[in-house]
Amino acid sequence: MSDIRTMLRGMQSDAGRGADAPAELRAGIQRVAGRRRVTREAAGGSLAVVAAGALAWGGVKLAGGQDIEPAVPTFSPSPSASATPTPAPAPPSTPGPSAGIDVNAFPWNVYAPPELVPATQEAADAGLDPIAGPTVSIGLLEPANSLASWEGVDCSSLGEDCGRTQAPPVSREVLDRVTPAWTVVSDLVYLRSVPERPAGALYLASPEGELFTLFDTAALQDKLQSPYGFVTDVALDPEAGTLLMVQESETDADSVVLVDLATGNTTVVAQGLNWGTSVERDGDGWLVWGTRGSGPFAARLTPDAKSWDVSDVWAVRGGSVERAGGHLVVRSGDGFLLSPQSDLTLANLTAPTAQDERCVVSRATEDGLLTYCAVVDEGSGEPTFVTWDGSRLAAPQAPDLPDVPLQRWAFALGDGYLEITRAHAPVAAGTPDYEWHRPGGTQVIDGPAASGAAMSAVDGEAVWIRHESGLAVIDSTGQWRDLMGWSDGVTLGYANLPQVLDIG
Repeated sequence: MSDIRTMLRGMQSDAGRGADAPAELRAGIQRVAGRRRVTREAAGGSLAVVAAGALAWGGVKLAGGQDIEPAVPTFSPSPSASATPTPAPAPPSTPGPSAGIDVNAFPWNVYAPPELVPATQEAADAGLDPIAGPTVSIGLLEPANSLASWEGVDCSSLGEDCGRTQAPPVSREVLDRVTPAWTVVSDLVYLRSVPERPAGALYLASPEGELFTLFDTAALQDKLQSPYGFVTDVALDPEAGTLLMVQESETDADSVVLVDLATGNTTVVAQGLNWGTSVERDGDGWLVWGTRGSGPFAARLTPDAKSWDVSDVWAVRGGSVERAGGHLVVRSGDGFLLSPQSDLTLANLTAPTAQDERCVVSRATEDGLLTYCAVVDEGSGEPTFVTWDGSRLAAPQAPDLPDVPLQRWAFALGDGYLEITRAHAPVAAGTPDYEWHRPGGTQVIDGPAASGAAMSAVDGEAVWIRHESGLAVIDSTGQWRDLMGWSDGVTLGYANLPQVLDIG
C-alpha cells in the first residue's frame, strides 16, 4: 500500500497524541491516529524507520514524527510521470512461507513477517467492484456547517473557515506543472464541539511552497453516506487529471475511490476492505493491493479502474506496498521495510538486526537506501547503504551523525543532508533545530522545531516539516516555505492532523 502511505505518512505522532490540542479534542485525535501508530508511526515520513516499539508516522511514504521516540518519516520516491511502469516480479508457482527471512532471528521471533503470494484473478474479482459514485466539487471546500458531521456547528469564534485551510483551486495549468517531487497533503480538522467527527480535505503541494485545494473528502463522505475517515494513500496521474485514493473509515474499513479532477465524477472501486490497502501509478493505469476477509489480492487496473488483470502481479499477506527509489517495497505490519525479490522472497532493508535497534532512512536511490541505525543505550553505528537485494555496504560518503536516529532525523536535501532536531529531544544545549550538511560546510536553517518530518518522493528535492503551528517545506536550495498555518487553533478550539502522501 502506499499508506506511506505515509507520510506521513502524517504528521502523526505528535499531532496524533493531541499534545498541542485542547483537552476536549485529544481523545478523538488519539483514537484516529493511534490505530495506525504501531505501523505508520514506527516508520515515519520519509522511508525512515524506527525499531520495535518506537512510534513514528507515515509509511515509507511521507509522514511525520513525534516528540519522544524518533519518528520515522515515510518516504517513497515515485518515478517520473513519464517513466515506464515498474514491473512486479513474476510469481513462482509455489512460494515458500516467509521466504528469505530467518524467522528465528530478531525481530521476526517477535514480529510476524509479511508473505508474498501470487495474485489470482478470483481474489481480485472478489475484492474489486467498481460502481459510479457521487460528483464532488474540485478545487474548493464546502462550507463547514454544510457537512453532515458538522451540522449546526457555530464557526463564528473559529474564523470563517472553521479551522480548515483555504488554498487556490487546482487547475489544468497547475496539473501540467506537477512533477514527482510534489505531494498530496491530507488534512483532518477536529473541533472541540465535535471531536469524534473530523473533517478531511486533500491539497496538492509543491516543493516551492505552493498549495492548491484538490477537493473536500468530508463532503465526498457525506455524499457516500459513509462514516468519517481519512485518506491513507493516493496515486495521482497529473496528465490524465485523475487521482486514486484509499480512504479508511472509523470502522477501520478501507475504500478505494477514483476521482476525475476535471469533472468531479467519482468511481468507488472497492469498499469494505481490511486496513492496509495500497495504490500506486502503473504507467497510465494503477496498481492496487488489499485484503478482503482473510485473503490478500492485487491487480493492475485500467485508467478508468473499471477492469483489471493480475499478470505478473503479487499480493501481500501481512504488509502493505509503497514505492521507494523507483522500486516497490513492502512495509511490514510492524513498520519495517522489505524488498520483494523475483522469486517472491523478501530482503531485509530496515528491520532491526539487533534487539532495541532503531533505523532511519536518509536517502533512497535506484541502487538502494542509505540508513542510520543505533542501538538504545549503545549509541550509533556507521551509516550503511542497503541495496535492494538486502546487501549492506559501508557508506563513507555519508556524514557521521551520531545523534541520528535516537534524537535527530537526517534526510537527503540538495547536495547534502538536512539534520533535524525533533521537538523536545534531549540534545546538547544550543543544538540548532535544522543543520544542512553540505560539501562546503554546514548551514543553519531557521524555523520552528519539528514534530514531524519527511523526505520528498524524489531523492533530495525537499523535506516536509510539521511543527506545532503549521506545515512547511524546505526545498533543495535550503529555502523554508510555509504551506499551512493554524497558530490560533488551540485557543479557538480546533486541531489539525495533516499527513503528507507521495503521489505514487
